[in-house]
Amino acid sequence: MTNNPNLTNEERRRLYYRKLYGLDKPESSGDLKTDIRRYINEADQGKKKKISKATPPKIDVDSITESRLRYQRIMGEEQE
Repeated sequence: MTNNPNLTNEERRRLYYRKLYGLDKPESSGDLKTDIRRYINEADQGKKKKISKATPPKIDVDSITESRLRYQRIMGEEQE
């Protein structure tokens, strides 16, 4: 950014933040609040799509049942 002596500090600050937050880009509406809301909504929709596509791993129920029965047998022998 060039130092333009005709700009006030407030205008200089406004230009800096417009550049910093990307408000000077073509897809920007020029309003930071609106842009942030739009970016948040897009990010949330991206998360929802990822969550809906994720499938839980299959659980091996037979091995869990076998382990539980083995544990019960061991515990039953120790109590007797």
